[in-house]
Amino acid sequence: MNKFIIIIVFVFGTVNPTSAQKQEISSTGYFNIGASIPSSLNVPNNLYKTGFHGIFGIGFNTRPSTQLVGKIEYHTFSLNKRTPSRKGKRFSVLMFGGLTKLDLGVPSASTKLFIITGIGMAKTLWDRTNINYPYISYNETKFYYELGGDIDFKSFFFMARYVSIGTSDSPTRIFPISLGIKF
Repeated sequence: MNKFIIIIVFVFGTVNPTSAQKQEISSTGYFNIGASIPSSLNVPNNLYKTGFHGIFGIGFNTRPSTQLVGKIEYHTFSLNKRTPSRKGKRFSVLMFGGLTKLDLGVPSASTKLFIITGIGMAKTLWDRTNINYPYISYNETKFYYELGGDIDFKSFFFMARYVSIGTSDSPTRIFPISLGIKF
């Protein structure tokens, strides 16, 4: 049910009810980096440390208060130092998808608040050498959805999201927090 609601918000947030009017389409590029906090990586909570991520996206305004963004992002997590026999092992996620940014404020304000909803496909990449947990789902490509918020300033922004990837055994959930630039 949650996935259905997110898809509805994503689709209807991009529909322009005044499509009969001629509208100029503008675009914005995004690049951001930050921390990825593991919530459930299908393994005990202390196995992986907070990781890092990078995102590149291009957004197109579909109406004054809505933007549709196509993006690619990469997250990587290393094993916790308390697991010395597995040093250097990683969990990574490569994601391709889109998100809708819905403006909550005044369109002409210099600082803008956005609600973010998104969907896409995620490729999970487990370095499974010496990790013997039978409930880990290895190297899957699965659907993901995301919810979050964004504060935009003139040339940079701050974004925080909840991402849930539908991996086989149980959802893989992460909380990416990032700072980025607009160009």
